[in-house]
Amino acid sequence: MEKLPLLHHAIMHFAPCVFLLCGLLLWMRRDPENTPRLYLSYSLLFAAFIFMLRLYAVYKLNYGNYQVLSIPALFSGLLCLYLLYLYPIRTLSVNWFNKKSFLLYTLPLYLIFAGIVFQKFKFRPLYDFQDIIQYADEWNVWFRFLVLLACILPYSLIMLTLPYNWKASLVSGKWIFRYSMALQGVCILFVLFTLTALHIFSSIHMLYCMMFSCYITYYELFCRMEVSKVKLQSLDALNSGYVSEIENPLFKEESAIVEQSKDDMLWDKLVKLMDSNEIWRNPDVHLSDLASEVGTNRTTLSNLIQSRYIGGYREFINKRRIEEFVKVARLNKNINIQDTFYDVGFRSRMTAFRYFKEYMGMTPTEYLQKGDMNN
Repeated sequence: MEKLPLLHHAIMHFAPCVFLLCGLLLWMRRDPENTPRLYLSYSLLFAAFIFMLRLYAVYKLNYGNYQVLSIPALFSGLLCLYLLYLYPIRTLSVNWFNKKSFLLYTLPLYLIFAGIVFQKFKFRPLYDFQDIIQYADEWNVWFRFLVLLACILPYSLIMLTLPYNWKASLVSGKWIFRYSMALQGVCILFVLFTLTALHIFSSIHMLYCMMFSCYITYYELFCRMEVSKVKLQSLDALNSGYVSEIENPLFKEESAIVEQSKDDMLWDKLVKLMDSNEIWRNPDVHLSDLASEVGTNRTTLSNLIQSRYIGGYREFINKRRIEEFVKVARLNKNINIQDTFYDVGFRSRMTAFRYFKEYMGMTPTEYLQKGDMNN
């Protein structure tokens, strides 16, 4: 058996531990209503199981030389990717993934399995890319190549084209984009390793997958809001009872325009847009979106906000979200903190709590415990 490089040897032993740890952490913090987290934990636990099987194949079955386009590697890798794809799909929309869509989603797996059965589980061993070219005219070879290119990469690209609605999504569009692009890296490295069977690509693939697992686990546990249900109408009753203006010096806006200069008129349009359209509830609203709405450019609007408000665009938007949170809290101090933060436009727990403490000088829990907050 070819002796494995020391680094590759170490990574192969370390990778299952990382996947197992991340999967167990997500599973221990599971919530029956938070299915995206369950999908994520299952995919990482399955990845740990697959890498354990690879170790067993190498050291117990004397399987030291990797094969290219190996059916076990293809099918197990494809299953892992399918599980990883479930997370962004489930977070994009809580109602999209029904039985019919699940059947369509897994249909390629059934077709692949049918192809394997048709081949009677007999596939020519391939040890390098030259073998692929040499035997490319055989069904069992081009079928595997088709599976690799036609099922893995396109599915990752689909993640970038799924419809996103910030009102129905459990995460922000930025996070879905980052997750999808990171998953593209997993797919590309998997394709390189499957086509070459080189230890160097195997090592890079495992290292990248470990970093990917740690990153998404950290975000899921410590950043993303754990909102069990998307409560788009949960605060309607409270919102309908809002007074026109809360007497709080922190949130007072200019209500009168002293001089009808160009900047004053632009600022007035911006304030009206924020008050009437509540555009700040969109977690993915950008400065360019506001500039387009008020009929100016990014630079002009950014300079205007900085001249009229202590801070930049992000502080300006997040201040309005905190203002809305305070309005809701004044009407009902028994609100669910995370649901309310979610409703006002925050999708990151860390961001919401940081801005609240910065503006209010205390945590949301401390604020809600104040007996005089309605006074």
